[in-house]
Amino acid sequence: MENFELAKKLVWGLAASACASCMVRNDYNVLFSFLTMIILVNYYRENPKFFSKIVIHLMAGLLVIDVFWLIIIMPYWNSSLGGKNKYWDSLSGVHSFAIFMAFVEIALKGGVLAIFFLDYKSKHDIAELMKLNYDQEQESLKTGENVASQNFNSNANLNGNLDTNPKKEVVM
Repeated sequence: MENFELAKKLVWGLAASACASCMVRNDYNVLFSFLTMIILVNYYRENPKFFSKIVIHLMAGLLVIDVFWLIIIMPYWNSSLGGKNKYWDSLSGVHSFAIFMAFVEIALKGGVLAIFFLDYKSKHDIAELMKLNYDQEQESLKTGENVASQNFNSNANLNGNLDTNPKKEVVM
């Protein structure tokens, strides 16, 4: 992927903004941004299709959660109680900071999602993206080409002819 380094930088930015946001609210984005970074640094190059799919689904889910959080929280955190509760009114700066950081995190997740989605779209069928068959793809990652070569060799008979209708093996 040509934008791999940019995606890593956006995930680092997401981690930093989530850490800053944790001063105001409990932010699950810290955990998921470091999880995404572990995937990108350690596992992505082994099977880009599989791990791109995981990152796309993860970022899309987190993006939806953040949007819901903003829809629910913004009306309350942007409001003033009109002097009835001075403590609440004094937290308006903190609330504004949390809302601003949520927008920053949404933008960073959107950037990571766009990079991975466009890369996936350019190389694979989009219909495969919506299939949540992680077990089958992980199994193919474990077995790799060894199963394919075993199937090819086992389908050849003694005369050297190849079976034109090979049976699919399930490796467990």
